[in-house]
Amino acid sequence: MSLLLHMDPREARSAEQTNVSQFEISSWSQQRLQVVDPRERQRGLTRKAIFERKYKQIIDTRLSHLPTKLPFPRSSIVSRLKEVDRLAPNWAQQEQLLEIETDLALIQRDLTGKGQDDAGRPRPRVRRLKAIWDFLSLSAQRFQQVVEQREGRLNFNVGLFFRSDLPPSYLTDIGESTQWELAALVIAANAEAERLVHGISSRGADQVSEDDFLEADLSLRDIEAVFRGYTRRLGKVTSISDRVLEWRDAMEYYVDLFSADDMSVFRTPREISLSSLDPEVLRYLSTGMHGAVHDLRSKLAAEYPTELSKVVWSPMDLQFLSDLLLVESEP
Repeated sequence: MSLLLHMDPREARSAEQTNVSQFEISSWSQQRLQVVDPRERQRGLTRKAIFERKYKQIIDTRLSHLPTKLPFPRSSIVSRLKEVDRLAPNWAQQEQLLEIETDLALIQRDLTGKGQDDAGRPRPRVRRLKAIWDFLSLSAQRFQQVVEQREGRLNFNVGLFFRSDLPPSYLTDIGESTQWELAALVIAANAEAERLVHGISSRGADQVSEDDFLEADLSLRDIEAVFRGYTRRLGKVTSISDRVLEWRDAMEYYVDLFSADDMSVFRTPREISLSSLDPEVLRYLSTGMHGAVHDLRSKLAAEYPTELSKVVWSPMDLQFLSDLLLVESEP
């Protein structure tokens, strides 16, 4: 199992469009979720809490950026989002991601428990290393699925743009923010995984095996210090990239919600007329999104300049979007 992510150029997968609800990237590092007993009979409660948190984030955080009253009740929006997610062709992948999120939450609880679960038990250092290895492996799987979901969501918005008379700035805002969010995820996740693995095993993340990792001779105190540094540095980047997601979702949901005559058409591919929307609201959301993207770009440039210079900016080979981004950025 690779501990690193890949975002290489590949043939466009225009059929792989998704309008499903998105998890925040930094949710694994947040302590707001109370994790229940990790025994299997209690696992369902943790899983349900994570599932519901995704929709709470959409309503309470992302839609809170809208400077206007929602046109439908919050409960109706959540019900419709859940319905769309369940009926999506990638429902199996969504459930797989939810299982990974659940596993990560349970491991994160143990890893941030300052070793109390290890008290009086043999080989606590090896068990801690095993937990960190499992955490890194699951995180790589999670991040890769998040990348694919974001790409599918971008494909959905490209299709929506061509059906509608939305301004080019809508697609460039969505496209630019998605590209920067994906770049931040891949750059930070890989750089910090490399730093953590090397700090513990003195090997590269693409060279180390699980056995090598578990044989590291660091003290338990040093292992925990390295892991805390990993979560702290990665959390600083993902918290900013989540702000980018917040503003992008706010814009996308504004366009979708306020152009819908009823909830049955919300989150469906359809023609959207600009006349149904308020240009001032679009400008407000665009400004907020640009501010979040600027902060993310600045963070990446400050912390990962070498990795940033190597990023390939069109992972899906969406030539139209690439050309449009270039045109819109010209003076």
